[in-house]
Amino acid sequence: MDNIPRISRKALVAAALISLFLTAFSAFAGTKRFHVVFVTPVKYNYSLEDVLQSVLESRMSVDVTRLTWSTRQDDRADLIKRIRAAKPDLIYTWGTPTTKAIAGTYDVDDPLNIIDIPVVFATVAWPDQTKIIRSFERPGRNVTGATHVVPVAEQMSILLRWGALKHSSIGTIYNVLEPNSVLAIEALKKWCDEHHVTLYAEAITPVWNSDVDRTAITDAVARLATKKIDWLYLGPDTLVALTHAGALTDAALEARLPTFSAVEIPVRRNSALWGLYMPAEHEAIKVADTVVTILNNSASASDIPVFTMRQNIMINQDVMTALNFYPPTALRKIANMVKGADGKKEVAK
Repeated sequence: MDNIPRISRKALVAAALISLFLTAFSAFAGTKRFHVVFVTPVKYNYSLEDVLQSVLESRMSVDVTRLTWSTRQDDRADLIKRIRAAKPDLIYTWGTPTTKAIAGTYDVDDPLNIIDIPVVFATVAWPDQTKIIRSFERPGRNVTGATHVVPVAEQMSILLRWGALKHSSIGTIYNVLEPNSVLAIEALKKWCDEHHVTLYAEAITPVWNSDVDRTAITDAVARLATKKIDWLYLGPDTLVALTHAGALTDAALEARLPTFSAVEIPVRRNSALWGLYMPAEHEAIKVADTVVTILNNSASASDIPVFTMRQNIMINQDVMTALNFYPPTALRKIANMVKGADGKKEVAK
């Protein structure tokens, strides 16, 4: 060592220090603990979030804080305050109202909008049309995620594979304050006009009182039952297809109205007859992939395309038997058959 020139010694020391720094930095980066906030509406089954958290914890060091909110706009400022206080590295949201409450829309400059923290959503029906993102291919904002609803025209084509429209009429109930529900109704009206089908649409304006809103929905079901509708369509509506799905589908079953749902919960856990669904575990894995990519700085949320989940058909066997309404054998072969009793047990957990 004494024969080594002085300049070489300095170089070796510098190299050693750089090596130690890089090693320490690498170890730090590899063990960095992230904080992710999950935000979901109240009265929601958290199976997707349970899978998502499990997947994230298996792939990285992460702490998860779960927050819920009422979906009332009056509570939005408090929700944003709670999220900011948590100081997350990333925010996960479920559903259109929750995602809009946090990230806002690209056309409105609202100081409450969280755009400095990446947001990854799940189960948002039309994020482009509700202006949460600019496009599926390139969101253009610090927001991305997974969508679960196929276009209404495709839903109707699947519906018509089951049975003919005897009376050429469809009924639906929707929340006028939920943007994705209004978009779904507009698309449904367009399809009905093109196919000479009468649409009876019952608009519900929630007052954010559980008993009052539930009664308004069951009363709407009763009105639709007098219209001789062939199908009661449940769109991607948080109030109708989530919060009060049980009351709605039970009322429809009592009135012997067959129901077709654009989302899974009313079929799996309530008394809807059939519909389209996306396995929660599949969506959770895709969302987890996006979260990991963002937190590892592999890509920005604004550049990650929104993932469109593949749809499957689900039929509630108990409701099918109760209504004595059986689909073609070909459809039953490709459908996931569930029992209503099992769904109710899952809700009670």
